[in-house]
Amino acid sequence: MRARDELDRGPGIFELLDQNKVWVSADGRVTPLEEMNVRHRRNLILWLVKNAHSIKFRYELYLTSGPGPSGEMACDAYEQGMQALMDIPDDIWINETKLMRRLRKLERQWNR
Repeated sequence: MRARDELDRGPGIFELLDQNKVWVSADGRVTPLEEMNVRHRRNLILWLVKNAHSIKFRYELYLTSGPGPSGEMACDAYEQGMQALMDIPDDIWINETKLMRRLRKLERQWNR
């Protein structure tokens, strides 16, 4: 996988992190997680961990680039939520995504 190509997908990478069924490579290949061979799955886990900082940083930028909330209470809640996100260590954040939780579960099942 080419890290830059994967990260340049913009919101697509975030949509992938928020589901647990497939991975879509930079060249558009859709691979169901259940059908990934062990090597591919492990490489994906390693790639996600290695790039967690960049992915999370881009996610924070993505969240702040759209229209913001209106009203004082909404703005306060938004700012608190963003601060909470920025305070989470990158490795913990990436490991809590739906995609990574599923990949880890598949790894545990394979290792039994």
